[in-house]
This record gives sequence, structure tokens and C-alpha cells, in this order.
Amino acid sequence: MPGGEIEAEDGELRSDVAGRLYEESASASELPAVGDWVAVAPRAEEDAGTIQAVLTRRTKFSRKTAWQAAEEQVLAANVDVVFIVSSLNEDLNLRRLERYL
Repeated sequence: MPGGEIEAEDGELRSDVAGRLYEESASASELPAVGDWVAVAPRAEEDAGTIQAVLTRRTKFSRKTAWQAAEEQVLAANVDVVFIVSSLNEDLNLRRLERYL
């Protein structure tokens, strides 16, 4: 099951997604992404936690999953500002910048 690091009140915790949440998700886009606010059941003895729920996203940055017909991939959630930066050397590609926008 997917998991990662979360920032909690007491510091950083290793986390994994509860089996129930993983099984009840209709698609991968409903699972936690970078920036999501989540409800966590801490496991203090392991310095870890289990993600029980993903709170409602205010915003999301997503794309179509590569090679999939219509599945969404959430790259980040609850983001207020995004900077697109590119070098001005010979690698500058206006079409690439256009795609990023």
C-alpha cells in the first residue's frame, strides 16, 4: 500500500494508508497526494501513523495518467501558487512551456 512521510503536530511520521481507505477508493486520484490534509491514527510505539481519511481538497494539480484512457493522477493538492521556471539557454522550448501552462 502507498505511504510516505507526513508532517504532524509532534513532527514527521512515517505513514501508510489504511486498508479500508485503499479498498474504498474508486481510483488512485482519491488516495493521499502531496499537500493533502489527512486524518491520521498515530502509532507512537513505531513513530508512525495510519492515514484513515483524506480531507476535502481545496485545489488540486492533476493530469491524465500516462497510457491510461481517462484516469486522473493528482500531483499535488491544496496548492496556492505555482512557479514554472525554465532556463533561457538553447534548451528553451516555448511549446514545452505552453504544455506546462
